[in-house]
Amino acid sequence: MENKRVFRNSMGGFNKADVSSYIGELGRKVDAEIDARKKAEEAADKAKKELSAAKAESMELSAKLEKLQEECIALRGTNEAMAEKSRSHYEDRVKAAKESDALYARIAQLEGELPELKERAAKYERNAIHIADAMISAREESERIISKATKTAAEIRAQLASELTRVGEEAEKLGGQYLNIKKDAFDCTERLHAVLEAMCVELEGVQGRLSQLRGTIESDK
Repeated sequence: MENKRVFRNSMGGFNKADVSSYIGELGRKVDAEIDARKKAEEAADKAKKELSAAKAESMELSAKLEKLQEECIALRGTNEAMAEKSRSHYEDRVKAAKESDALYARIAQLEGELPELKERAAKYERNAIHIADAMISAREESERIISKATKTAAEIRAQLASELTRVGEEAEKLGGQYLNIKKDAFDCTERLHAVLEAMCVELEGVQGRLSQLRGTIESDK
């Protein structure tokens, strides 16, 4: 069972210092929840920007990769055409051989760059997925914090209302008890006075009888 805040009683109601301290504690809890929510939203915004940047770079690398692949195909076609031409012309063949070597070197260079570019593209894709997951987690965490803050505030308000109701009921109950005690005391006082008066009457009667007895004794002497 959840512990309830108990306020000390004072003249005119509950203790003002206890209530002020409790309200301050409530404010600090709500502020902490709001601060946590802001941090979660900032983290989500940062992750969103990083995801956008990663997507942009990934698209740029993909475009570059496609361009290089197209260039490789074009170079291969050029190389094949020049090789065919070199078979018909010796001088052109020598020139074509040199150009072919250069083209093959360029092709080898481009093909050597392709794995790295593919790896970088795959890396950015993985990063994009990771950032997307982080954004989803941040959003879920933000929603959880908001839900928790709302629930906590409602529970605290309900607890405070319950405590105020309880204090009011106790004050009303104590007031009724005080009136009952006062009435009982008055009744007891009245009964005591009646008993004392009866005892006084009885004492007077006893004293009268004693006086009569003394008179009788004196007359017998």
